Amino acid sequence: MSSPRYTVSDDAASASGPTVGVQEDGPPSAERGIALGALPLIDRAGALVSRLPPGVRIPSLEIGIIVGVAVFFRAFRFLEIWPQLIADELTFREHAFSSLDFHELGWGELGVPNAFSDMQRFFIDLMGDGMTALRLPAVLFGVASVVVVYMLARELKVPALATGVLLAVNVTHVIYSRLGLVNITPAFFVPLAILALIKAVATRRWWWWALLGGTLAAGQYFYLPNRILLFIPVVVLLVAFIQ
Repeated sequence: MSSPRYTVSDDAASASGPTVGVQEDGPPSAERGIALGALPLIDRAGALVSRLPPGVRIPSLEIGIIVGVAVFFRAFRFLEIWPQLIADELTFREHAFSSLDFHELGWGELGVPNAFSDMQRFFIDLMGDGMTALRLPAVLFGVASVVVVYMLARELKVPALATGVLLAVNVTHVIYSRLGLVNITPAFFVPLAILALIKAVATRRWWWWALLGGTLAAGQYFYLPNRILLFIPVVVLLVAFIQ
């Protein structure tokens, strides 16, 4: 089934003239529905895990649970809750089509990294020009960030399943995972950098250092706030040195 095309609405009562596929706010019940729908899923997941024998290793099951919950809340009525692109999504769509060579990771207008728009252009060429192609990169980053935070929680010896599920149903995280915006990318790159740094220092394996360097570099091509990634190793190593 093809994705809905963009619509042009001309509201005669609007003083600002016609708007192109812009919807400022989602339905009032969207956040309440997401929050209420999460409760039985969390309860069932906890009941399922509690029935397992003591000492059973369950990371695969836990990852399956949080990925399933994350995908559900990001795919449920995917093109219905926001049936039109919001204003910022239209800007990213313009950037996706204005790139001269979308295969090249470069720096876009006014120094804004354009790798996210490059990803959108890739999916547009693959799936056609529609909302699904524009929003799919955010969905992938959203689901991946839930898994990374779960892995980080396990490394820090905190309740990993609860951490992953709570992030998977977090209203703000869900909303930004369903829109074609770059804002969701720090939720993936920041915990991944912290996880890679912790593992690199603990194990001294070269591939964790390589993952840390790749994460620090890749984040710069997606979103300007990802520049905070560059300070994470400095702060952590400084604290470790002081202690």
